[in-house]
Amino acid sequence: MKANTAGAQPRFRLLPFLGSLMLGLMGPIACGPTATPEEQFSRHPAGQTGLALTLRVDEETDVAAIRFKIDRRQCSDEPFTPFSLTIDKPLEEIRLPGGIPGLENMPFDSWSAHAFADLFVTLDAGCYDVTTQPLDAAGEASEDCSPASSSGIWVNDGQTTEVLLINQCWGPDRGAIDVISALNHPPELVEVAFEDSKFVYQCTDQVICATFRDPDGDPLEFTWTQEGGPALYVAPEVLSTTPNADGSITQCIRTVAQDPGQYVLKVTAYDLLHAPDGSGLIRIEDYLAAGGTPFPSNDSLTFPFYAASDGRTGGCDAAP
Repeated sequence: MKANTAGAQPRFRLLPFLGSLMLGLMGPIACGPTATPEEQFSRHPAGQTGLALTLRVDEETDVAAIRFKIDRRQCSDEPFTPFSLTIDKPLEEIRLPGGIPGLENMPFDSWSAHAFADLFVTLDAGCYDVTTQPLDAAGEASEDCSPASSSGIWVNDGQTTEVLLINQCWGPDRGAIDVISALNHPPELVEVAFEDSKFVYQCTDQVICATFRDPDGDPLEFTWTQEGGPALYVAPEVLSTTPNADGSITQCIRTVAQDPGQYVLKVTAYDLLHAPDGSGLIRIEDYLAAGGTPFPSNDSLTFPFYAASDGRTGGCDAAP
C-alpha cells in the first residue's frame, strides 16, 4: 500500500450494504488466525448480529427480521462436537429472485418478488439442522408467517452449502358476499262480493267472497275478523279458496248473525314466502320485521252487513 502524500486526507471507499448500516456500533476488526464459529459469535449474545440495522417491515406481513438457528448434529459416525448458533437478520431491501441470473425460476418465478433475509457463516465441516423463525419489529415471533426448517445438511470442507427455506405466511381471511335486492309488492284487493245480499235475516247464512291478487304472484293468506256489532252466532269460517285464471285468488266464507243489527267484518290478505329455516310459509311482513325493516305487506277491507229480525228473540237457539 502506498503512503499518503503530505497534507493529503486518507480516502476510504465504503462498499454499499443493503439496509442502513451504522458503522460506529461495529466492534474492532480482528486480524490473525480465523476464529472458530464459537469464538466468532461469543462476542455477541445469541440473537444479535453485532450490527445496528434499520428494520424494514414487509408490507404484506408483520415480519421485520428472521431468526436463524443452526445446530450441529451427528448424521453418521463423523467426529461430533455440539454447537448451536442463533442470530437475527433483518429483511433485505431487494426481493427474490430480483432479476439475478441463476435465481430466476430456481424455484421462484422470475416475475415474483419475495421478501427474505440471508445469513452467511463459516462453520466446521459436518452435519447441521437449520431453522428459521420470522420475527416482528419487536423481535417476537411473527403472527403472520410460520417457521421453516431443514435437517441433515452437510457442510463440506472448502465448499459452501446453500439452503433455501420458505417461511409460509398466512393470507387475509377473505370470502365474498353476493347481494340480491328484490322488489316486493303487497297484495291488492280486487273485490268483495255477497253471495245474495248485504242484508240477510238473523240466524241464516251470510256468504261473502273476497278476491285479491298479488303483483308478484306470491301465495296469499286470508284472515277474516269481526270489527263491530253484536256477537256472531257463527264466526267467519272458510268455505273455499279458489285460484283464478288471471292469477287472483278468491276465498269465500260463511257467517251467521245472532241478533238483528249491523255487523262489521274485516278481510285482510297477506303475501307469503318460505321461511329460511324451512318451517313453511310465513308472512313477508313478518320476514321484513325479523330483518329489521318492519314494513307492512298486506291489503284489507272493512265492511258491514246487516241482519234483519226473523221474529225470534233469545238468539238462534231459541224457537222462531
